[in-house]
Amino acid sequence: MISKFLMDPDGEDSMKIVLFMKKISYPIADKLKNSPITPNQVTFLSFLTGIISGLFFYLAEPLFLIIGAVLMFISYMLDYMDGRLAKIRNVRTRLGGFLDHVSDSSKHTIIFLGVVWGIYNATGNIIIWIFGFSAATSYLLARLTHEMFRRYFGEVADEITNKEKKARMIIKEFFYDGNQVMVLTVIGSIFNRLDWAIMLFGIYGPIFVIVQLIMLVMRIRQKDPEGFPYKKPLGK
Repeated sequence: MISKFLMDPDGEDSMKIVLFMKKISYPIADKLKNSPITPNQVTFLSFLTGIISGLFFYLAEPLFLIIGAVLMFISYMLDYMDGRLAKIRNVRTRLGGFLDHVSDSSKHTIIFLGVVWGIYNATGNIIIWIFGFSAATSYLLARLTHEMFRRYFGEVADEITNKEKKARMIIKEFFYDGNQVMVLTVIGSIFNRLDWAIMLFGIYGPIFVIVQLIMLVMRIRQKDPEGFPYKKPLGK
């Protein structure tokens, strides 16, 4: 059961929210194919929109929370658009991917900070900072663990994640990444209960990271009890 946490949020069998975002953003990106707009410009706009949404979350008024949620949704839509635009133009680069990942991580850190700071200003509850720190840190660790797993184990990593996600289609919906953060933040903004969302992230995030790391190690050990020494080709 616990191995169900190995889902790859960016794979073909992605969670429903990912498919939903692609249905919205991909047609727009397709229409921009011949425009002067570059994928990196879309990446920057996504980053900027995310930062502005964090500012509205910081203001913590009900109307501002709704505006922040809308801007956060737009930021996510733009995030899918830049990758699609780079793909259809065949201009995908490692530098572009690097910038995309850095902007995503920075954007989410700022959004978490804006949400937590806004809740603290509105309620005076200092405990929310603990949950916010836990939520943001575990989010970054989850991304780092996944990226390092793919970096060090290459095609073996893809084989493992693809096998797990195809075998367990439901649990993959709960991969702790930006999609869950976006959905629950939007819902929390609508009902003015972002404190509940942050507390959930702060509890669930660390559990997910620990389970993810344990299971990745277990799967690698199953593939090669020696942990894939450098002297052996990966995948052999």
